[in-house]
Amino acid sequence: MTALLKAHFEKRYPGGTIITADFTQPANEFSITVLFGPSGCGKTTILRSLAGLIRPEAGSIQCEEDLWFDEKKSICLPPQKRNVGFCFQDYALFPHLTVSQNVGYGLRLEKQKRKQIVGEFLERFHLTGLGDRLPHQISGGQQQRVALARALVRKPRLLLLDEPLSALDSTMRDELRLQMRKLLSQFAIPVVLVTHDRTEAISLADQMIVMAAGKPLQCGPVEEIFSRPNGAEVAQIVGIETVEVGEVIERKDGMVTIEIQGVKLLAVDTESSSRKVHVCIKGEHVTLSKGEAGTLSSRNHLPAIVKWITPEGPLVRVGLKCGVNCSLELTSLITPAAAQELHLEIDSQVIAMIKASSIHLIPMSD
Repeated sequence: MTALLKAHFEKRYPGGTIITADFTQPANEFSITVLFGPSGCGKTTILRSLAGLIRPEAGSIQCEEDLWFDEKKSICLPPQKRNVGFCFQDYALFPHLTVSQNVGYGLRLEKQKRKQIVGEFLERFHLTGLGDRLPHQISGGQQQRVALARALVRKPRLLLLDEPLSALDSTMRDELRLQMRKLLSQFAIPVVLVTHDRTEAISLADQMIVMAAGKPLQCGPVEEIFSRPNGAEVAQIVGIETVEVGEVIERKDGMVTIEIQGVKLLAVDTESSSRKVHVCIKGEHVTLSKGEAGTLSSRNHLPAIVKWITPEGPLVRVGLKCGVNCSLELTSLITPAAAQELHLEIDSQVIAMIKASSIHLIPMSD
């Protein structure tokens, strides 16, 4: 696969903070690369460096055959020569310009042609009838679409989005998240997007880069990273509820028995020789039952006590203490209907069931 963008650079700040970028953006297809991680980990610094708003201290940025930045060759193109669309976190709309004027701001065309293109974009972004309004006269979601339209109307080579939905309330975020990928795909322009929102990353990303403390920890397809993180830190950043240190006590027939705080679990073997592993279990992979588990396919059946119950949107998060001595803490994510059927309450007893294939093991250095 050819690369539209090759980003390998460092931005260094006084005091020793170093932000590192090391990734490629696929070419010849629409794709979204998401920079994901906690606030302050360097995501926006990378985005602004790609745009030419910040100059790194080392490395290079190349878009197809064009060098945007190369420290060794003393090359650093200004933003206007990179042909990049940038949508800021606060949208940065001009408050004194109408919606139409904001959308058409970057177009250097004859008046009638500009009016035609702006009209097409207003229709495309579901802003028809709002062209004469000022930014403060439209909703947050409409402002977001105006900012996107303004960034895309010039047909940039690359679109950069900095927390594009963070300024919206949760209901509007959910609505626009579903629309955004479909809308962006119509332009066939590669996108680099910054977010710390897990749902947003899952919904939008093709490729995902997990960052912490200025460094990329893992890069790959979004499903791979959320299902098979390469380290305990990545597992915690992407929201895997249980990340515990375990010890391998037996390997047999492609399966491995792990002991965690006196509790034994059966998992698929990683074929690593390490005896110490990080054990990662997602809440949605922990199912609950009362009484005997019967003939269900889950290989791990643990007696558990419910310690807390927290409604979470369309799901319920249940905190458990498992094992004979209640030494292992797990989280289960179930539907409200399942919680009601189980008559869950604090200190009630349940069986926590986990399929062996749902347990992800990360070998540790012995």
